[in-house]
Amino acid sequence: MKARESNLPVDAKRIADTIKGLARITEPDRPYTRRAFTPLFLDGRAFLEQQFKAAGLETRIDAAGNLIGRRKGRRSGLGTIMLGSHSDTVPEGGRFDGIAGVASALEVARSLSDAGVHLDHDLEIVDFLAEEVSIFGVSCIGSRGMVGLLPDGWLSRAQGDLTLRQGIVEVGGDSSRLASQKRSDIRAFLELHIEQGSVLEKEKCDIGVVTAIAGITRIEILVEGQADHAGTTPMGGRRDALVAASRLVVAIEKLAIELSKGEGHFTATVGEFSIEPNAANVVPRGRGF
Repeated sequence: MKARESNLPVDAKRIADTIKGLARITEPDRPYTRRAFTPLFLDGRAFLEQQFKAAGLETRIDAAGNLIGRRKGRRSGLGTIMLGSHSDTVPEGGRFDGIAGVASALEVARSLSDAGVHLDHDLEIVDFLAEEVSIFGVSCIGSRGMVGLLPDGWLSRAQGDLTLRQGIVEVGGDSSRLASQKRSDIRAFLELHIEQGSVLEKEKCDIGVVTAIAGITRIEILVEGQADHAGTTPMGGRRDALVAASRLVVAIEKLAIELSKGEGHFTATVGEFSIEPNAANVVPRGRGF
């Protein structure tokens, strides 16, 4: 096939319409919320599947619960070029996080179809299941499942009466086939994503190319103190878990600032807190973060 001198045109309005269509599917009092394994998430999936089919894609749900739209290539056996992201959100997430990657990937398929261009490779547009932290406390479920890296122990994680194993089935997947579906045909993968920081914005750059990703380590710290009456226990006789925890939080921030001055990228965040007994007149006996 003769090389083209320029990129194929894309329709910005179609991309915007896909994003707007998903944005309308949200918890009314918490825009934009469409968490994985909820009825709203399935509504969003139904909308996307319709959009995929309208673009001429063959759709399916794989064993890990990923929605995939396929455009067959001209030559068999070359493997798959995959584009996409995710449509689930965190509570009150943004309109574009994940969604922009799915919408723009879909527009690539539409543009190819409009121009009558057929790639040598198969092309797949994917909406990964539960890339965000899910109700089961874990994330990247669909992408891990696609490449055979979903830990078996995760499948028994539960939220109420629902296990992750059951949740995958309810979105159309088949958790019993996870081990056998491990993909080895993916030759290239591209995800367009919004910037989740402010570096490009501050430097007035329209787009950046990711060369590395942040490795995440999550640590739970439990601080044990002693519950006492807040009005009568002398300050010198207290074992206040919240005070100790607050000093740790400040120390974590200070250390992260120092480490961030070196080469590479480093951050640290205390994002969750719980306190016991959580009463105004009681010295905290326990603090978890």
